[in-house]
Amino acid sequence: MVISRTTEYLFCMTLALRRACLPLALALLPGAAGGQATVEPCPSLEPRGYELELARVEASSIDGIEDARAHARQRMEERFCAGRTELCCASVKRHIESWGTGEWMPGHMRQPGSACAAVVIPDTFLEALPSQCEAFRKDLDQIARDLTTRVGDRILSLEPPTWESGCVAGELGAAVAGEIRSLLKGSHEAETPTERDDAIRVLTRLSPGVGGVRAVVYARPPGTTMENLGSLVFPTALFDIPANEVGQCRPDQDLSLDDGARVAPSGLTVEIRIPTRDGLACDQETLEATVRVSRPARVQVFNVAHTGESFLVWPPPGQRGIVQDTASLGSYRMTWNANLGDERLVAVAVPLDAPVTRTEGWIAYCRVPGPFDGTSYPEGAAVGTATYQVLRGDGRRCPLTASRPPEDPNTYATACGGP
Repeated sequence: MVISRTTEYLFCMTLALRRACLPLALALLPGAAGGQATVEPCPSLEPRGYELELARVEASSIDGIEDARAHARQRMEERFCAGRTELCCASVKRHIESWGTGEWMPGHMRQPGSACAAVVIPDTFLEALPSQCEAFRKDLDQIARDLTTRVGDRILSLEPPTWESGCVAGELGAAVAGEIRSLLKGSHEAETPTERDDAIRVLTRLSPGVGGVRAVVYARPPGTTMENLGSLVFPTALFDIPANEVGQCRPDQDLSLDDGARVAPSGLTVEIRIPTRDGLACDQETLEATVRVSRPARVQVFNVAHTGESFLVWPPPGQRGIVQDTASLGSYRMTWNANLGDERLVAVAVPLDAPVTRTEGWIAYCRVPGPFDGTSYPEGAAVGTATYQVLRGDGRRCPLTASRPPEDPNTYATACGGP
């Protein structure tokens, strides 16, 4: 339950203006003046040059500070995203930052405990936002019109936008995809695996640099190379993006891949798909992954962290991983882990009569020795990847999930090929 400012003031008063609560109580009294910067744990006065949002929630422990901060952030998002496009809202979200440390006060008598926290957003950003968003949308609208003209009534498959590294572009990428989707209007987007096989794939690559981020949109009809549909540049400040941003996954360069894949010398290809929302999934969400090969092959699937740490996750014990066309990899429970970065599923396929060399006989679930890189594939193998970002269940972007320490897969995974 979120506590109003009036309740907040009365709560402090019932505690006889205890020292920890005194600054807040005084700030809420009539005649309190604003405009001064503050380092109070829960400031009630807006710091100069910022818009502030404060929230207080009932809390039985200090963990309630994060809940209060999530409520404050949600309020601010609703306040400044109202009437704006998804892309502009994504820009707003990236500029909201914590202010003060937050504070928890235990219950007293019959009063429940409470926690408070505040967030802010710069006034200068809010002033520049409308014109920048309008310019961005005009450029993107032109690309969408060109795409519609070129593909006609063909089915489209919008792929999750990525950085040049091959890593998903997170919430920013999802917002770009959402904007493109809204601008395509009546175009039909692929919904089934069969439709996706015949669809024109639309790929967006983001590349930050000094002063701006370039977004390039490509179209790839089945069996052909990518066609550049156009590009646009927007200021890095619009989305608060570092000039060296590459994402949080194991990049294509380290995996010796081109555009997240490798075609075998024999022409064999492999694709892996997982139905995320433009590259995003929620903590504890369950999704079904599938793998598809261009001809019968043996397939192994690895989960690779940005550090190169990896685990064999398919095929399960008792199976050789033979795929004739398309196979389900089963259900995956998405798990948020800030230490491992984005997750990248890497599917490695070899012809049925070819060996898988050092990985022969490995049984999932197991930990791969050494870092996963371009030398981890058998000779003549095809490679395909799917990268996604798991969002924390904070009750804002995703359903609230219980706080818990990051899960360490090493606690239940044995070494591949080991005893």
